[in-house]
Amino acid sequence: MVNGLERSRISAEKLRLQYEDGFAAAKMAIVKEVRESFREYPEIMDKVCEIVEESTRKIEERIE
Repeated sequence: MVNGLERSRISAEKLRLQYEDGFAAAKMAIVKEVRESFREYPEIMDKVCEIVEESTRKIEERIE
């Protein structure tokens, strides 16, 4: 029974890490695409980056 619980905990931890990796990769892809789109408008890009950081921080807090 103890071994089964430990395997379950390890599986849950692996799943959490995979989710975090996927979330980070998606965030970076979005930021890269937006950055390229707003290359000529750095002031807008700065504001967009602030919004993205704030939004993703809120999502990460809910996940934890």
